[in-house]
Amino acid sequence: MKTSISIIDEGTDKMPFVLRGEYENSIKKAADLGFDAVEMHIRKPGIIDPFKINDYCRKSKIRVSSIGTGLSYGLDGLSLMSSDYGNRLKAVERMKEYITLAKELDAVVIVGLIKGLIPEKERYDKCIELLKQSLYKCIDEAEKRDVILAFEAINRYESNFLTKIDEMIHFLKGFKSRALNVHIDTYHMNIEEADMCESIMKCKDMLGHVHIADNDRMYPGHGHISFDKLFESLDLIGYKGYLAVECLALPSPEICAEHSIQFFKNYKKS
Repeated sequence: MKTSISIIDEGTDKMPFVLRGEYENSIKKAADLGFDAVEMHIRKPGIIDPFKINDYCRKSKIRVSSIGTGLSYGLDGLSLMSSDYGNRLKAVERMKEYITLAKELDAVVIVGLIKGLIPEKERYDKCIELLKQSLYKCIDEAEKRDVILAFEAINRYESNFLTKIDEMIHFLKGFKSRALNVHIDTYHMNIEEADMCESIMKCKDMLGHVHIADNDRMYPGHGHISFDKLFESLDLIGYKGYLAVECLALPSPEICAEHSIQFFKNYKKS
């Protein structure tokens, strides 16, 4: 079991990212607590110095598991399926920056809300076609750099398409690309999946990343999700990637991080 925790330089209380502040400090905190890696949520990847990040990680004996792209959608409004050509172009260029950074950090790139939402009164097939056009450009870059793009199935209250694991698998298989994987999040799965373990089994050959949060989006162990069964399913499919805590930083970032790592430690003992 390889553990990771989400970090962000600046964020609001409503954002589900745990450690906040300068990346160097968060990397050190995560390592001191016992996490194996950090998941960096970044707004503008082009201004991040990968050499500095790798140096911070080396000093703390920790790694970067993954890079979150959602801030580019939430703060900058970039969408890979926007009806505005200029917006789509900027979204693709931003994704290429994430991919370049991920190559330097040996990390997975998460594709979540940056895929966009289908606007009311817009045709589904038209929006999907725009998304596909953008994704082919991103896939070319990811394949060239040997970087995995992990597509997150996000619940119906935050996204209006590709909310279920089955839908995501079917969508991604259509591209026939080694660069595309499924990304699951236990918080979203608790809302959308009838059987979370069965859904994990369906991802056997395509699972690229896992987010951990309880049903109330708090740290694992705070709510009622049966993580024992989920972890057994991940073992059965041979998942070797990271389990990254992405949850609300409550009651405080520090307490949330401490409870999260203790949860993993307790599981290992059992």
